[in-house]
Amino acid sequence: MKVLVSYASKLGHTHKIASHVANLISNDGHQAVLLDCARTAQDTDLGAFHAVVVLSAVYKLEHHEKVIQFILRHGEALKRLPTAMISISLSVALDEGYDDAMGYAEILASTTRWRPSLTLLLGGGICIDHRDQVNPKIIEGVVAASAPTSTRMYEFTDWEFLESFVRSFMRLEFIGSPAQSQLMAASR
Repeated sequence: MKVLVSYASKLGHTHKIASHVANLISNDGHQAVLLDCARTAQDTDLGAFHAVVVLSAVYKLEHHEKVIQFILRHGEALKRLPTAMISISLSVALDEGYDDAMGYAEILASTTRWRPSLTLLLGGGICIDHRDQVNPKIIEGVVAASAPTSTRMYEFTDWEFLESFVRSFMRLEFIGSPAQSQLMAASR
């Protein structure tokens, strides 16, 4: 099976997650194609794929504009395929942030008129040099409670939950219908 893993990343963490998703799919015996929406022409033929995974982090309360453009451009094809959306935000890492994270996914669905087969709300990462792009409430609540994974990056991605989600999605492709929509959330 051939699966498109489409994403856009501003700071690199979404790219890291997308690469991990593609590796999981490939290690399971399928062909994964990684597409960076921000760097590649969006004339990709989705008819060549059996399923699509779309990833985007939330920046200033919105998903990456290039991912939104990708979804709008390929909306009809996405509706015919098994699809997964991985919505990455720091809000997921906060106890009181789940509703915000769910709201970002709902805004994306409303804006694009696309409901993926599965949606994952996943914690992301914050680069200290880019704090100005993040809600101060998140910086106080999340960064103060965690140690950086490097000198500049604080990471809140639940990698085990992500792997479980990808396995669930790959099973859905064989038995499920893209018309059904389910939501999953990972917390820190």
